[in-house]
Amino acid sequence: MSFRFLNIITLFSGVLFLSKTVFSEEASINKINCPSKIECLKDGSVSSCKLIGSNLQYWGNILEGGRISKGTYTFSSAQSSYQRPDSIGISTICTYTNSNSVPVKKIDLFAAKGAALEVSDEYLSNWSFNGYFSKCSISSLSCVLDIIPAVYFNIDSDIIDQIELSVNNVPVQMSVDSGHFSLRRVMDEDVKSLCPCNLKHCKIKISLFDKLSGSYLDLGRIEVDATNKMKILNIYSNVSCGYEINRLNRLNTINIKHFETSKK
Repeated sequence: MSFRFLNIITLFSGVLFLSKTVFSEEASINKINCPSKIECLKDGSVSSCKLIGSNLQYWGNILEGGRISKGTYTFSSAQSSYQRPDSIGISTICTYTNSNSVPVKKIDLFAAKGAALEVSDEYLSNWSFNGYFSKCSISSLSCVLDIIPAVYFNIDSDIIDQIELSVNNVPVQMSVDSGHFSLRRVMDEDVKSLCPCNLKHCKIKISLFDKLSGSYLDLGRIEVDATNKMKILNIYSNVSCGYEINRLNRLNTINIKHFETSKK
């Protein structure tokens, strides 16, 4: 993977410390597939299971229907959504079978928290649709997924209702992710009208309402490319406020945490 990571601390007027993280040279990922197989080394041990494939940062928990059996689980099917509205909660799941176990065992692999995936526009013919629900059983390489054009915010539960996002001083509405209460989502369509002159470097300001003072604290801002699936380019975190803004596991997701929480 070709990408550059910079972390720069700058002092402004002796008061504001701004931490800048640069992701602009990270290679874009256009196609995502379920891992081709899952190797489990021990009976009854999910932790012994290893995913085989690429872009594994997009995959999270394994849910077994009973006790895990040692052996190789091969790809069986994938399910996801296509252009889902906010009110519809459909998880992206890859299903695998271990044909050598008796009886045959199945396990489900869920997309990681903050991994916003949907059916790829270019490979719709490989999927069958039932409303917003879609399924593909051809092969892991044929069941192609794509990144939803959105940036996600993973926010500490104690401040989630105090966070405000804005572009050019205009508040931006965050949508609640149906699968994870702590996640908020901003789509490309939510910001394009607010930064029409610089869509490739659209800056989203992050503020926290301070209940004691009745005013907003400037936590920092992020810079995204609204023409390229809201790809995160830069993060500017005002570390003097006691909160940290960083990226979650190489996904297009921003963590907003109190410093004490971040160190846990």
